[in-house]
Amino acid sequence: MSKEKKQELNIYQKLVEVRKHVEYVQKSSKGYNFKYANEDAILSAIRPAMDELGLILEFEMLEPKPISEKVCQVGFVFTWINAENPSERIEKKMFLQGPIGDVQKMGGLMTYSNRFFLYKFFNVPTGDLDPDARQGTISVQQLAYLEKEINGDTDLREKMLNWCQATDFSQIQPHQYPTIMQTIAKHKADKEANNE
Repeated sequence: MSKEKKQELNIYQKLVEVRKHVEYVQKSSKGYNFKYANEDAILSAIRPAMDELGLILEFEMLEPKPISEKVCQVGFVFTWINAENPSERIEKKMFLQGPIGDVQKMGGLMTYSNRFFLYKFFNVPTGDLDPDARQGTISVQQLAYLEKEINGDTDLREKMLNWCQATDFSQIQPHQYPTIMQTIAKHKADKEANNE
């Protein structure tokens, strides 16, 4: 996306652009007798688009408030910031309960709240579907964005197709898309750094 076009988008439009890149994340982690989609899965799916669009997510844990002898309520504040216009902000709060004085479990609450917030904010499906069996390939919007990001770079295109074991981007599977976008973002950053 060009710098001018990126600056024309308000914070809500930028967040919609990020959401377009995350159609599905498979529940691949296990714990406490259930499966869940971990924090890394959602971060790897949204981070390249956040970086590209100039979005920052600030995360703050509020002072815990005891609600019994053993349990406290913990508030978390998530603030989206438009880096091109830092006065544009969206703030959301979440409250969870946890044990008093258990630092490790508090850390777990922080990770859980971040993961849960991102999945719910972007309405990301995380059902037990096999992503390969879902629609089989990435969406038309993802394909268009990928083509735009490749921007005629034939070497990068070939590298991505080889990695996916595909002959065309339309054959890319949904679970491959986040890694491809991360690789392209890194390639572009490296290229810019070498040109400076």
